[in-house]
Amino acid sequence: MSNESEYIRPEAHFLDIEVLKDVTVDEVLYACGNVIRSSRYGAISSRIGRIKNTLLAIVFSRMEIFSTLELTQALYDRLRSKEHPLQTEEVMEAVTGAQGALAVLLPGMLGPYAIMQTNDLRSFLDEVSEVYKAPEAFLRRLDASYPTPTRTRRSR
Repeated sequence: MSNESEYIRPEAHFLDIEVLKDVTVDEVLYACGNVIRSSRYGAISSRIGRIKNTLLAIVFSRMEIFSTLELTQALYDRLRSKEHPLQTEEVMEAVTGAQGALAVLLPGMLGPYAIMQTNDLRSFLDEVSEVYKAPEAFLRRLDASYPTPTRTRRSR
């Protein structure tokens, strides 16, 4: 095989679950801002094209939720009869709708959880957007929330 790059069909959708453990509200804002603002992936993505990340839900739980593979399989089961390219709206509905993948997978979790989606998620993402319009104060506050290493004296 020659030195060729692999290409993804345009308008492909990729699902992913990001897991954050023991984070503060500012750290969630920071992580969501990074996900939303990312538009290229991989070492040579600048030559291939752009992507658009969309947060469909945030699940708060004391345990890890289902895997990305389980989410992808549940979505596939819902959309297997559809032709490529899938419309973004139909993918979003198949994930978050009343009969969507989240509605199928979340009840199988052991333990309590809360989910943020629709209006609550939009309000939160508006807040993330506001923070990133002028992020300096936010990033200083976030940085200040971490302990600074203490310097040890050298013995002479």
